[in-house]
Formats: sequence, C-alpha cells, structure tokens
Amino acid sequence: MLRHSARAGRTSCRPGMMVAEADDLDVPKGHVWSAAAGDDFVPTGGKLARLGGWKWDVHTWNGIPYNAGYVQTAPSDEAFGAHRMDVDTSGHSYYWKRDSLSLRNQAVIVVGDYHRVEEDD
Repeated sequence: MLRHSARAGRTSCRPGMMVAEADDLDVPKGHVWSAAAGDDFVPTGGKLARLGGWKWDVHTWNGIPYNAGYVQTAPSDEAFGAHRMDVDTSGHSYYWKRDSLSLRNQAVIVVGDYHRVEEDD
C-alpha cells in the first residue's frame, strides 16, 4: 500500500528524512502528510539525534512563535509545511490501531481521497 502511494506521488513523513521542509522532497506540492500523537517521543528524539532538516525560520506551536533563527524541523512541525493529519492514538506504536481515526486518515491519504482526511488544527 505505501509503495503504491509513493508511486502515485504521495508520501508520509518521519524523522530522519533529513530535509528541512516538504518542498525539499521529490513529491508534488500538497501531497506530503505527517502526524504525531501528543505523547509520541519520536519527533523529538529524531531532533535530538540530529536527524531533522535545518532552515532559517520561526517555529510555531498552534500559531504561537517560540523559536526563531536556524531551526531544526521534523515532519510533524508546522514549519515543515506538510499537511498534518489528526490522530486519536497515543505514543508511537498505535497509528495502525484498528478502527482508529489515525488508521482511517492514513487509508484515505493512500487512496488519494484528501477531502476525507481530518486535519490537525
């Protein structure tokens, strides 16, 4: 399923992609998606391991600036510029949980039904 999605010009992001923003990927604009549960340690861990991309920017959280300058980004950061899908799971291991919003959102992204994705505000 994910291979088909990549061939169709869609991708899901994860820390370690080593790019600063969605536009740095070889994917058509608007086809890059990310998500992170509030208690998922992987985005922060990726930054601590220096696996994110770097760029001049202002980090924001819910539209509130909190860091400016040369910042490291993870795909789930607003500054990365990917669409951010909403999740209803916790931690890093439950995005594929049966009957979850997280899994439904991934499914509609894979088939290209973007208008059905519940996006993170």
